[in-house]
Amino acid sequence: MSSNLKVFNETISNPRTQDYLKSVLSEKKSSFVSNLTALVSNNKKLQECEPLSLMYAGITATTLNLPLDSNLGFAYVIPFKNNKEHKTEAQFQIGYKGYIQLAIRSGQFRTINVMKVKEGEIKHRDMLTGDIELEPVEDRENKKTIGYASYIKLINGFEKVLYMTSEETEKYAKEYSQTYSSKYDDVRKRSRWTTDFDAMAEKTVLKQILKKYAPLSVELKESNIVTGK
Repeated sequence: MSSNLKVFNETISNPRTQDYLKSVLSEKKSSFVSNLTALVSNNKKLQECEPLSLMYAGITATTLNLPLDSNLGFAYVIPFKNNKEHKTEAQFQIGYKGYIQLAIRSGQFRTINVMKVKEGEIKHRDMLTGDIELEPVEDRENKKTIGYASYIKLINGFEKVLYMTSEETEKYAKEYSQTYSSKYDDVRKRSRWTTDFDAMAEKTVLKQILKKYAPLSVELKESNIVTGK
């Protein structure tokens, strides 16, 4: 066991910590401790994080009823370097599936969709409203992808389109994704920005439209959390 993991285990098993978690999470405490301990044990980068920052990130996910299994895509605990204080801290981020889940819980959606846009398919783009008019081309799967579009429609009739070109999506990834500029992600698997750019881009544009325009669940509104990019 690494020294960092030992410090985390000692912190989370401390009686004062256990009492605090019980007061905050009630009957969810035991599963929270088990899930967070498993998450940290299998991720060396998270083991470098301040233990309290790990617990606060996990508590936020638990409060929102979002699983922290990174393979599920609902929520993540991400290590970030705090250069001012020369330490690594964990931050909570909602994944695109988490935004969809919170949107569904609001009970206000009729449609949620995202798609690749191929070369020659955009017939008109309104720069003011963001609306785009698309017409599919033949053999579209073999055509060059030039952008990504997401769409939401609410039961009350409100609808919104968000389109990002491939260049805009890549620029966004470079600015906000720590794994984009790295060949590998935090568990030494190849970064999905490297292996499946289209899938990551679709997730990005869908998450952005839900984050900016969607009426989400009461839990998110009341949590007052920083949800990340």
